[in-house]
Amino acid sequence: KLLSSRPDPRFCTMACGCHSPLIGGSAFVVGAATGIYGRRCINRGITAVQPYPMTNSAPSADPSRLPLIAPAVLAVAARLSRRQSCRRSIFKLGSRRAAQRNVVCRPSACILDRDIAGDRQVTAAYVHIPFCRQRCSYCDFPIDVLQKGKPVDERMLRYVDRVVAEISAGGAGAFDSTDTFEPTALSSIYFGGGTPSLLPTQGFARILDSLRQRFGVADDVEITVEMDPATFDQQKAMDLARLGVNRASIGIQSLDEEVLRLCGRGHSAQEAARAIQMVHAAGITNVSADLLSGVPGQCEDRLRADIQALTQLGVTHLSVYDLQFEDGTAFARRFPDAGQNGRPSLDLAAELYAATHDELDARGFEHYEISSFARRPPQAPEPGSAARRDFRSRHNQVYWSRRPYAAFGNGAASFVGGVRATRPRGMDDYCRWVDGGGRVEGLAEHDASPRDDLRSPLLEALMLGLRTGDGVEVTAGGAADADACVEAAGEALRVWEETGHAVVQLRRADASRGLPAQLRARLVPPQGFVVSDAVLSDALAAVLRVPEPTE
Repeated sequence: KLLSSRPDPRFCTMACGCHSPLIGGSAFVVGAATGIYGRRCINRGITAVQPYPMTNSAPSADPSRLPLIAPAVLAVAARLSRRQSCRRSIFKLGSRRAAQRNVVCRPSACILDRDIAGDRQVTAAYVHIPFCRQRCSYCDFPIDVLQKGKPVDERMLRYVDRVVAEISAGGAGAFDSTDTFEPTALSSIYFGGGTPSLLPTQGFARILDSLRQRFGVADDVEITVEMDPATFDQQKAMDLARLGVNRASIGIQSLDEEVLRLCGRGHSAQEAARAIQMVHAAGITNVSADLLSGVPGQCEDRLRADIQALTQLGVTHLSVYDLQFEDGTAFARRFPDAGQNGRPSLDLAAELYAATHDELDARGFEHYEISSFARRPPQAPEPGSAARRDFRSRHNQVYWSRRPYAAFGNGAASFVGGVRATRPRGMDDYCRWVDGGGRVEGLAEHDASPRDDLRSPLLEALMLGLRTGDGVEVTAGGAADADACVEAAGEALRVWEETGHAVVQLRRADASRGLPAQLRARLVPPQGFVVSDAVLSDALAAVLRVPEPTE
């Protein structure tokens, strides 16, 4: 019932073979209406994609009848770091340079009165801590597995030295890009990984001191540390709280012993519950838990039981991720086909997603982003008010609203001045990059298209804003085709409003009154989120079909 009856590209059919349902970004499709895909499974690091012919999801159009879609547009680059950005996806489009103030994007609930494509005022920082005790069966993240019998603390502190060096000289990508930087007091600091809770306390202290010296820290800063059960004790939790950590994101994944064993996790269900209790006892009361959905052998009753237990333990936030069987992981090798050998079928994966929404909604959590649920404050005010967002992830909302953020550490991606830059993924490669002066050619990616290409901010705003419950607001500016692009996206989204998947308000441009086109839209959870990839595919294809303005 959740999936639209109209033909749409709902499932990943790429060479990765994951065949995952497109719940919030397991794969992304560009050009569904055109019969041409520029696509990839977006949990795989940083690679360019190739166009694929559409074969099994939607009626195929004749590409020769679509001359406006240039080959450069089909050369789409996508990337995702779930740990850093909670399934954030970025596409690089086209080669046309345009003025920076042609499209004003106001994604999510952010009220901005300027084009944020070139925004340089950084108020959020991400720090990647790559260390892990082992690689989990589903993991494809940039991590560094600590080896027994080797000087662990020495390796960790060597890495901290490089992170501190980058904080003092970088953050926007290459070290010589600091002229694009406008450091302001940080309102969010996020330590992701990896398993940051393995880092010695003095490592956190050094990094936080460096951030305070470089940026300054707001009085109400939210400092989040990702923590895994059985990697810290009560004293460590208290030490982190004294350093100013006031939010913990705990990698629970499941409270089922068999699921934990299958996933290769290094903790038990009892240790998971104890981890939540310890951070509470340390005074960290804002606690998020990660949970996996779609694990082989998982059923709806077991998933609901996990949700019930976690909410009773007092978590204020849940991130529930549809398990992706990433190419090269142990899971992908053991469970290559959906619906076989215990791996959930496509229908079951969608049912688990809907069950998650229903269970958490009944327990007082708002579904504010595709994979994210925040506890509603008591006597919650009207939607959209500031108090309603007390338990939403402040840091992830920076990503989804396209506001600038600095990043430090291996594999970390920053967005400053309209440029997205990703550091080397390997820890040793990253350390050498820092030692060599942080040169631009050493970056894994340096993408200036969000700054230089007219349509890129619009497409990013749609892709990021529509994954949130608040949705997106986009206002056209003075470019010749800005109004047409915004209107095209709105018309494509209106089709999904008719099916109950979206809420859309489109104001067409009115030259006589000096009013630009404006689009406000959001997807309706859970049914809109389930088909979000298809919705976005339609909107992006519509924008890309708008003719380029004549010079």
